[in-house]
Amino acid sequence: QEYGRTVKILGASRVPIPMAFHSEPSRYGGSAGLASVLNRMLDVEFDVADSPLSVVMGCICYSIHPVITYGKVLEWDGTPWKESEIPLFYHGISEVVAELVNEVHSEFYSVAEMIRRETTSQLKSVKPEVSYFLKTRYRENIGDDSNTMSCFNTNESYRGISLPCVRSENGKFTPNYNQRYVNADLPFEMIPIMGIGEIFGIPMPTCVKVVEFLQGKIGKEYLAGPAMKLVGKDVCETRAPQSYGITTETELIQRLTTGSVA
Repeated sequence: QEYGRTVKILGASRVPIPMAFHSEPSRYGGSAGLASVLNRMLDVEFDVADSPLSVVMGCICYSIHPVITYGKVLEWDGTPWKESEIPLFYHGISEVVAELVNEVHSEFYSVAEMIRRETTSQLKSVKPEVSYFLKTRYRENIGDDSNTMSCFNTNESYRGISLPCVRSENGKFTPNYNQRYVNADLPFEMIPIMGIGEIFGIPMPTCVKVVEFLQGKIGKEYLAGPAMKLVGKDVCETRAPQSYGITTETELIQRLTTGSVA
């Protein structure tokens, strides 16, 4: 309505926000004490996670935003929309798109399970089902929580949110890829987890399919080569372990366990 001055709140989440520290704070009674201080200051409940990675992987936007964007575009026939025809982003997702979201999250959960086996991190905030995240985050606003598709389609907090689009010269609209669902969630959330999975040798075919398609839409090259590995020229712009020179299981486990590589 008035950019930078007003905001429309579609729904409130009552779930504690996970937070983590690279090292235990020396003041305010440690991490739990600092979380309590922030709670009083901001009137927001925080939950101390066991590691920063747990915070990243516990927020499943990486298996929602890019995948829904990819799925919606796959179902589009290429004809520009009138403004009244722009599809909704969350509401109206099909069984196919919901299954894509489930597949990507399943691949990422396999990464979490490997991390749990190989390191001391328990990743307590990482759950096996997308619907668990949606039901706990938006439980008061979901009409039918029986599956992933229904959790999206009956969530009142998502009402009216449309697919990000750009207006063309003829006044019609086409998908906008240069927005945070793609240009932020890919390099800073989705690809880092894929990088860990790649080092551990975990197959992630659906993730590869999504990133291969979307990277071309934003003019980036993260995946490259016949095997579509994270060796593209733009991996250095991401938070993938490969961009920090970490390419072996030994290096990765040491970094995940101690925070450093000897």
